[in-house]
Amino acid sequence: APGTVAATPPLKMENRGEAAVAQTPKSKSIAKLFKALVYFYANDFNWQHEWVSLRLGRRFSPLAKLNVPDPQPPIIEDPFESKKLSVGMTKKGLDCLQAELRRADGLCRTEASLSELLRG
Repeated sequence: APGTVAATPPLKMENRGEAAVAQTPKSKSIAKLFKALVYFYANDFNWQHEWVSLRLGRRFSPLAKLNVPDPQPPIIEDPFESKKLSVGMTKKGLDCLQAELRRADGLCRTEASLSELLRG
């Protein structure tokens, strides 16, 4: 159906409320996937003590073996190569990212329009 994508096999992540990734091979709308992503990073993800590998589909502690230089938070792994994408991110940049994720989560919970979400 238009606007939906086939869910991939479940990620090896804890099932935490709305943040849980599809646990069955059913299709989910892009909107529902986006809401789950925002909820996860705004509420469940520990920015100081975790990282997620999109390439591997797993959640790790920073002490897990990394193939990226400078494993300081946030660790944003390139899904195509073993390198860190967040090299230039400052503390202020991380604070802004987290604030925007919390704002987006609040708007998603009230079923706000996409234009309102993008207004910032």
